[in-house]
Amino acid sequence: NSTLVGNILDARFIDSDTILAYVNFTVTNDNGDVIRSGKWGDVLRMEDGNAKFLLQSAYAERLDSMAPPKFSVSEATDQQKKSADFKIINRSIQRFTDAYNRADVAALTDEFTEDAVRVVSGLSGVHVGHDAIRNSFESKWSGEVDITSGSVLKARVLHTTPINSSLVGGAGIWWLTSSDGKVIDGGYWGNVFRKNGDEVKLLLECAGSQSMAN
Repeated sequence: NSTLVGNILDARFIDSDTILAYVNFTVTNDNGDVIRSGKWGDVLRMEDGNAKFLLQSAYAERLDSMAPPKFSVSEATDQQKKSADFKIINRSIQRFTDAYNRADVAALTDEFTEDAVRVVSGLSGVHVGHDAIRNSFESKWSGEVDITSGSVLKARVLHTTPINSSLVGGAGIWWLTSSDGKVIDGGYWGNVFRKNGDEVKLLLECAGSQSMAN
């Protein structure tokens, strides 16, 4: 008997047929009590006058526990790995994790376009534009794990899908280990990348933890 309500924060056409949107949501029980809240970042494509999901990435707003994450570290298919989009997105993800692990906020921010949107669990709110994104990397996370904690971030690309000639969607998995190698958090991501020559930059980052208390 739960009820889901979404509140659109912003939506904009990124080409004539494709919309990028980000939303806050709440789930309430039959007494009206909020039992979960969070946010999602989506890409929708117009078909026959209706917007339909091309990419949906939704996560709870905060980390209520740091229990070991429940997910498997899987690999992309060999066919995916051969695609040009996969290769350039994989390079972007590698640059991102390398910058995170050396706590290089400037390099992390540079992986985003100037008009990018950052939607991640464990970090309150939605962050739009370089200044807000830079500040987000310097903020304290509700899960008490941040870029100065000595943890090590790893990530893999699992799937890519073209959006148009200049934009590509990607989805994958991430996990965080303590300095002694123990997995302390992890989950999934679904991002939109803008092509920039032979490389890409993030237009939308959506990442969430699977270490959530139920």
